[in-house]
Amino acid sequence: MAIDQNDTLWMFVAPYYLYKITSGAVATFTTTPFAYPGGMCADSDGNIYVSDRTGNKIYRYTTNGVWTVFAGSGNIGYEDGNGVFTSFYYPASLAADAANNIFVWDSFNGLIRKIDQNQNVTTFAGKYGYTTKADGVGTNAVFFSISAMCFDSFGNLIVFDNTCIREISPTANTVTLAGSFTQNGFANGAGNVALFSAFGSNGGTANGVCVFRSLFTQLRVFLLRWQNVRYVGRPKTRARKALISVRLLQRE
Repeated sequence: MAIDQNDTLWMFVAPYYLYKITSGAVATFTTTPFAYPGGMCADSDGNIYVSDRTGNKIYRYTTNGVWTVFAGSGNIGYEDGNGVFTSFYYPASLAADAANNIFVWDSFNGLIRKIDQNQNVTTFAGKYGYTTKADGVGTNAVFFSISAMCFDSFGNLIVFDNTCIREISPTANTVTLAGSFTQNGFANGAGNVALFSAFGSNGGTANGVCVFRSLFTQLRVFLLRWQNVRYVGRPKTRARKALISVRLLQRE
């Protein structure tokens, strides 16, 4: 799911039709260029970006209704460069920063890649081919399985990595804010006292508050400033409620 600057909700529903929901009106796009969408985000200009996991490409849907390949040749691999002269391996979650750079969880490569508006692709964080967990700067950080990403108001990229919430600064320094590398479960509290089993596919931040869904459990809130996790929802709360909560927080 993604919400653009006009509060339009974009979402996929099997068999991967794209839905646009504006003020209660629903438009359905049945003709799309991708086979298996993995992530979606919107930039501040209203463009929508979609990762195609099996097609190994990132698509852009412009405000004038045109689909283009933003990055990726379609070949499996790991290659930085420009536009279609780059490669990904099962790209998934996406997030856009304030400068409209698009960040991609390149899942089978274990990397977070950055695409600027000139379509230059670089490796932002992560160690190629590694799938454990380790904090560090740039390629010294290791990620396991990121299910969602979003930016806070300070330009930090917040990632939901298996059983941890992690923060990547604008200078690519990765630290773990909450959760444990070695233990899963359910516990609220500060830092590594908090435990998670897994995360749902959506999350968001606003005014220092991170809202997310623990997979199969509850809607929970993480206070970024105090690094404290709280429970705020009923079991099996849907991810869309997390997105709605973020929008409400932004309007306060």
